Amino acid sequence: MNIILISTILFIFIGILEILLSIPLIFMKIKPNNYFGFRTKQTVADTTIWYKVNKRFGLLLIGSGVVLIIGMMFSMLYPLTIMDALLIGLIILFTTLLISLIYGLIYSRTIS
Repeated sequence: MNIILISTILFIFIGILEILLSIPLIFMKIKPNNYFGFRTKQTVADTTIWYKVNKRFGLLLIGSGVVLIIGMMFSMLYPLTIMDALLIGLIILFTTLLISLIYGLIYSRTIS
C-alpha cells in the first residue's frame, strides 16, 4: 500500500472517530465533567446548559466527521502527492473543528 492511501485512510478513520465520539454527546449520556465534552464556565456551572450545548456540539462533530470523510474520499479520485493528501486532510479537519468550536462558544453564551 502506498503512503498516500494510508494517510487518506487515516483521515477517514479520524472522521469516523469524530462521529463515534459525538454520539454520547448527542444522546446526552455524558454528565458535566472536566475530561469529555464542550467545557466552558457556563456549561460546567449549569447542567441544563451542558446538555444543550453538548448536544449541539455533537451534531456539529458529526458534520465535521462526514465532511472529512467525503473530502478524503473525493481526494482519492485525483493523483496527489503525500503533501497534498496531508494538507487536504488537515485543512478539512481543522477548519471544520474550528467552525464547530466557534459555533459552540457562541451558542453557549446565547443560552446562558
